Amino acid sequence: MGSPPPPRWSDAARWSGWRRLARRRARRRAAEGAAEGAAGRAAGFTLVEILVSLALLALVLAAMPTALRLAAQAWGTSERLQQGSAREVATSFLSARIAEAMPLMQRDATGANRIAFRGAAQTLAFVAAARDGPSGAGLFAYELSLRGDDGQDALWLSWRRLPPPASPSSSASTPADWREEAAAGRVLVRDVSAFSLRYFGSENGVRQWSEAWSRADILPEVIELRLATRAERTPAPLVHIVLRLRDLP
Repeated sequence: MGSPPPPRWSDAARWSGWRRLARRRARRRAAEGAAEGAAGRAAGFTLVEILVSLALLALVLAAMPTALRLAAQAWGTSERLQQGSAREVATSFLSARIAEAMPLMQRDATGANRIAFRGAAQTLAFVAAARDGPSGAGLFAYELSLRGDDGQDALWLSWRRLPPPASPSSSASTPADWREEAAAGRVLVRDVSAFSLRYFGSENGVRQWSEAWSRADILPEVIELRLATRAERTPAPLVHIVLRLRDLP
């Protein structure tokens, strides 16, 4: 007997086989595409991600100059406030001390009596009492001057405690238990841009302002103080100090 003839496929069965084959091929291509996409993402960034990153970087770079400028302005403002505060504290302290300058007489190098006061355009020496002085209550000789400090001008105040006055019944010029103290000093204000002194009073019969005080018998009536730092942008304020004790006997 001969072999049976091969079965004949109907059109419906043939179409169903093609569809199954197409589905298998589609699933295979989808799996291969997914694998290639995962490999591509692992290897680097996509074009969209690169464009977004460049846009964000451009925004950050554009904002950096403004941020740096604001930081510099904030730092400069803080420095000006600190120096302005130091100047205000120093001016208040000096105003209180200078206002209490006393008309005490002392002997100079030639042996002549003159008032314990020397005033020039940028130096001032005077004697004043203080209840809360640098080394306790007492009488102090102060000297104010402008000196160099780390390449900058600084306002310097030095002081020395004077012996207390002897009692009228004592023949000694100073008490026996008095110990001479060494002069001390400190910087009041750093980075000074302007410092000057002027004096108002009667000289040669005329009441006027002068750059220096030359009289040896009396204190000036008013002292004008001008002090400013380089960090401050405002003009140096003028402070007028009235010497309240100039007429003491």
